[in-house]
Amino acid sequence: MFFILSLLWAQEITLGLSVERKQRIEASLSEDFVGVISVIEGKKSLFRYTKGDTISGTLLGVDSWMPVSSLTNHVISVAIIEELSRQKISIDVPIQQFFSRLSDGALSKGEQYCTVRHLLSHRCGLPSFIPGQQEEDPTTFFTSLNRLKVRDSPGTVHRYSYSGENLMVMLLSTLRKGKVFPYLEDTLLQDCDIRGTLPPKKESQQMRNTFYTPLGIGESDFWFHVGEQSYLTLPNHSVATAQGIQCWLSKFIRRSEWRALLPAENEEYGLGIAREKKSYGDVIWHSMRVPFQGSGFWGIVPNTGVSIIVLSPQSNGPYSIPQLGHTILDEVHGKENNQKYVDPSIPGRIQASLPALFPLLAAFGPLIVALILFVRPPNPKIPFAFRTQFCFFAALFVRQSTPFAIVPIYEWGTMICGLFVFLMIGLTKRKREPLFYPQRSFGMIAEYVIYGVLMVMWIQRVVDPIPLLASFFTMVIAIGIAQRTTASKN
Repeated sequence: MFFILSLLWAQEITLGLSVERKQRIEASLSEDFVGVISVIEGKKSLFRYTKGDTISGTLLGVDSWMPVSSLTNHVISVAIIEELSRQKISIDVPIQQFFSRLSDGALSKGEQYCTVRHLLSHRCGLPSFIPGQQEEDPTTFFTSLNRLKVRDSPGTVHRYSYSGENLMVMLLSTLRKGKVFPYLEDTLLQDCDIRGTLPPKKESQQMRNTFYTPLGIGESDFWFHVGEQSYLTLPNHSVATAQGIQCWLSKFIRRSEWRALLPAENEEYGLGIAREKKSYGDVIWHSMRVPFQGSGFWGIVPNTGVSIIVLSPQSNGPYSIPQLGHTILDEVHGKENNQKYVDPSIPGRIQASLPALFPLLAAFGPLIVALILFVRPPNPKIPFAFRTQFCFFAALFVRQSTPFAIVPIYEWGTMICGLFVFLMIGLTKRKREPLFYPQRSFGMIAEYVIYGVLMVMWIQRVVDPIPLLASFFTMVIAIGIAQRTTASKN
């Protein structure tokens, strides 16, 4: 019935672009856009535009590899839904049904348990990172899940979580009894002509260490182990081709289970999928942003069978690329859209750069504050451990803000740099403030012991807040003892 209605709807809409509209779109694109645009209906190409070169100097095309983000998550989630449908299991069952290592009360609040639907939509209440999520042995990971106290009732608050991604892959591995990657290749990527394909050698070297993902290759720095026998690398940022993505989208449209992923109108789903109602039908779309590397957009109109892919090696952000995708979809469906999606002016370029600048400022902001505290502390008596601890918190904020090492600063590296800066300042301004406490008092030793414990606990990201709070207050008390002891010695 669904497909019959789709065909009837498609007959009422004349798909395609007139010569005049194509020329107008291409004239606007020629100003500032670099990348690939492909619009198809089934296997029929309605519009194609390419501009620019690849890393190796060849012209961009639908088979060119470019950075994408969050795409593998869509593939995994659709695979989970299909497998649940095949096994006649509801998407609303608690995830405890699939993991014997999860305790009865894990990932629940009151009477509400985290279900598969909540997991796929990142509404389980999981934090971004928990201990053990990248270890081969999942024991620590499940221990962390059992100890975790969710803040919100599952299903009420969206919180994007990389630990949730790990659990998703484990769920698919459980459903498939460990046979994950062959299943994805054989059932989801059949006839897409991208299996076993690598980009040219020169481009591969530019991408550093590479590995296979369902839609291409990605960096080997970020991975998840799935069980003891099955391994699947699942990065958030990888690379793919417009042709490969569009092939998968055509399969996505033909499967009835995709409707279980749909959010409410204008509500972004946990995996970044959004639904927008148009006069010609619902548009299911996703904006892909890889800061400093590239940007993209994919959209499908199930009622008409039209899909669009926009991939660009530029970090244009969500201001131009999604707007461009929506505009072309409107034009293809006979709805004239004169909205400007490329602004070559200086304010327009600044606006297009904001998505990349905000994470950068959020990452370096705490480090700048920490550096100011080192150079010009508001109170010369601020102890060494407190300032260094602030630097550590800043480093952790950097790690949380840029979990995929776009800004390659980590806890230990930041602490070492902070200590080095502090030593240099201490040596040059010794008269103003001693480098360390003048004598090895009990307070000083206690302060550094507690500081070390707190530092290690933060690095491990222990999910139980009680030890963290206890360590923090103990550190404050130790600092007070150290200050008093030092003052009396002087």
